[in-house]
Amino acid sequence: CSWSPDGTHIASCSWDKTVKVWDAKTFTLVTTLESHTALVFCCNWSLLGTHIASSSYDNTVKVWDAQKLIASDPVVSFKPQSINNTDHQTKVMMSSVSKEIATYGGRLQDK
Repeated sequence: CSWSPDGTHIASCSWDKTVKVWDAKTFTLVTTLESHTALVFCCNWSLLGTHIASSSYDNTVKVWDAQKLIASDPVVSFKPQSINNTDHQTKVMMSSVSKEIATYGGRLQDK
């Protein structure tokens, strides 16, 4: 789970291949973000709360527009080339300053 920077929402990862966004005060479901094809094991808000990044066993990282808070397609979807998620989980972090997405925690592929 990941709290939004302003504390109003919580993003959670799920076995059902989704990221769910919850109202932090009432714990009611706000939206479900669907696009991954396997278990989602990491999600994180950008520091300004404008985006949510998620990573999955489908070996992709997806970035969602958190300002809309409606079910929609990700604004960015990519497969980190240097990470193999077969055995390890890749975590994601975003920088609002440099506008970069960092992946970490995976295992480098054997060449």
